Amino acid sequence: MNVRWPYALLPAAGLALALWGGRAGAQTPMPTPAEPLATVWRHRLPDLYEIAISPNGDRMLSLDGDGLIRAFDEAGKVLWTHQAPGADRIAVSRGGSLSIAYAANHYLQRQVHFLNARGRRFATFELDTPIRSAIISPDGRYVAIAAGRSIVFCVPTTEGIRRRIIPLEGEVTQLHFGPGDALYVASRSADGVRLVKSTGRVLWEYGPPGTTGYSICASEDGKLVAVAGHRPSGAIEVSLFGADGSRKWTVTRPGRGARIRLSAAGAAVLLSYEHQSEHALQQQFERRLAYFSGQVEPSWTKGGAYTAPLFVSVDRAGDWVVGLDTQQQVSVPRFRLYGKHGERRWIHTSPAPVLIALSSAQGRHIAVYHANEVLELLKVHQP
Repeated sequence: MNVRWPYALLPAAGLALALWGGRAGAQTPMPTPAEPLATVWRHRLPDLYEIAISPNGDRMLSLDGDGLIRAFDEAGKVLWTHQAPGADRIAVSRGGSLSIAYAANHYLQRQVHFLNARGRRFATFELDTPIRSAIISPDGRYVAIAAGRSIVFCVPTTEGIRRRIIPLEGEVTQLHFGPGDALYVASRSADGVRLVKSTGRVLWEYGPPGTTGYSICASEDGKLVAVAGHRPSGAIEVSLFGADGSRKWTVTRPGRGARIRLSAAGAAVLLSYEHQSEHALQQQFERRLAYFSGQVEPSWTKGGAYTAPLFVSVDRAGDWVVGLDTQQQVSVPRFRLYGKHGERRWIHTSPAPVLIALSSAQGRHIAVYHANEVLELLKVHQP
């Protein structure tokens, strides 16, 4: 599972950004850190539009405004480059065995480019409708592309790409790989969540009447899926399901704008959302971050009048969480490392406002692009 969770966090207005041309700036390797959350390497790169990271953090891709893709290993070495004009989205599997590049929601750019481990394009095909999103299975065996009310299920081979179109009732909004060749699909205009085989067979579906705005995330093995949906009452319903459709547990929270993340082993669910509160007789929405394990304890919530946390990363077993505090009163954002009971273990201060932050599916590697044009790899060491 390659989870992509970017945030346009803080504006870069007022910063004097250096102009560096088209090449990557010199790599800045970091000494072995003593801190539990610390920088591994930094590169100065202008005009990055997108980044992607493999499920275990051993590969990172960057994409700039000219369509140049760079592949980095865990030490920050540039392994290859590839030009993909018009692309604005990228994804990569474990070990970099497969990468893809495409343009999202673009009527004129409907091609998907398939790249091998050396960054060479071995296949390209064009869809009939604009692409909403595309994902790669962790092992690189499959690719699923959401386009309108269908999914294009792809199997890369030495002869090219075998593909099958899976029609659906609703418009696909989110995809995650389930067990084997199955896919968890969230949709709208026929709001619900479904587990669908590559043959198109629907194994089960969930969608209470009136619930909308689904957010989903699957465990690394696909045997569990976390689901958040907005109820008509204004509450967010959070549930954990097994691959057989059985519901493990459910909790509700008042709020809106739900985004959900399930740890790689399925032990913890993180919910990023906005909570409605009253201050001085005025109603306002505050950013919150909630942790659930399916038990009465541990569970906790961060955020309020003094902190505005965004979810960044979670340990595969749920033993720690990284959030990014984006409170406007703070001059630069801070990455906060929390334990499974919500205790604060470490603060890592960002050198500049953060434009994009996302983590590997296993949680330990965090890719960050700053407003000073620096791409950084953070790593959570044993806290």
